[in-house]
Order: sequence, then structure tokens, then C-alpha cells
Amino acid sequence: MKNNKKVMYISLPMTGRDMQEIKDRLAYLKDKLSKYYNIITPLDLVEDNDYTKPYGYYIGKDIEYIIEKVDIVCFDGNWYQSKGCKMEHYCARTYDKDIKYTNDYAKISK
Repeated sequence: MKNNKKVMYISLPMTGRDMQEIKDRLAYLKDKLSKYYNIITPLDLVEDNDYTKPYGYYIGKDIEYIIEKVDIVCFDGNWYQSKGCKMEHYCARTYDKDIKYTNDYAKISK
């Protein structure tokens, strides 16, 4: 059976946060939203868990994925205080992606 779910990318602030906290939050959101969407997170785009490249490399991968493969971008937490999330938000708006916020899904906001 073909999966006709839309692809949702989850954007959340990462700089200065503990990696385990980020992984836990993304796993939680993925679990709650994957029944409705095919979920992609920034960590899904990192090859071989290689976090040694410069920041620009990773945000570039995220932006490219949003432009080319995503239907919806969901912003979590204080996304508006994150430079990376603000770039992803601008990209999503510019390329006419549907935009959601975790507070749109009241039952998933912890």
C-alpha cells in the first residue's frame, strides 16, 4: 500500500542545547505526529551522526530539504529566537510551504 502522507519537517532551536534533550524532544514530536505525516527532523539529515562539519553545512542541508522535499514545516518551542529556525521559517514562507507550530497541536505540546 502506498503511503500518501505529506512530508513534515520539524524545526526547533538547537544551538546551546543539550543534544540528548534535542533528541528526546524530536523523538517525542515524531511519535505524536507520525500518525498523520511522514516526519523528517534535522537529525535525520545528518549522515553517519557526523557533527564535525561547520554550521553552514547543516543548515544548508535543512534548507535544501525544505525546498525540495517538504510539504509542511512545523516550528517548535521558541523557534523565533533561533537564527536557524528563522531562516527555515523564511524559506518555508518563500517557497509556499504549509507552516504549523507545535501549539497548533495542543495535545503534543509538553
